[in-house]
Amino acid sequence: MTNVEMQNLRNKLDARRRDLLAVLDNREDLYIERQADSIDEIVEASSRDFAVMRINRNARSLRDIEAAIDRVDDGTYGMCGDCEEPISPRRLAAIPWATLCVRCQENADRRGEHQHGHTPFEDDVLMAA
Repeated sequence: MTNVEMQNLRNKLDARRRDLLAVLDNREDLYIERQADSIDEIVEASSRDFAVMRINRNARSLRDIEAAIDRVDDGTYGMCGDCEEPISPRRLAAIPWATLCVRCQENADRRGEHQHGHTPFEDDVLMAA
């Protein structure tokens, strides 16, 4: 990657980081309000559970993005954490925080060792979020 491409990537990661921090600062969904109706309380509890899952997913995504920023800064960005070969530009364009090349990620998926505990489907969802 050229210096300009690396700076553009860094800017993209920084922007995503700021977006996630803003989302994580909003905790209104976690506010517990007593409901008169037990059905309403169940619905509220389910909504809170969903909000907690969303916060956990965003926190995990934030950690992945911050780790990618660290790799950009220390010059190791784009290298597979297992085989130490370059990660394809297409993969990095789709998942900028990827730490494994496609082959190593597929091997990890077969062994049930998902990158940072999330599946490839969740990686796609996190990128779209």
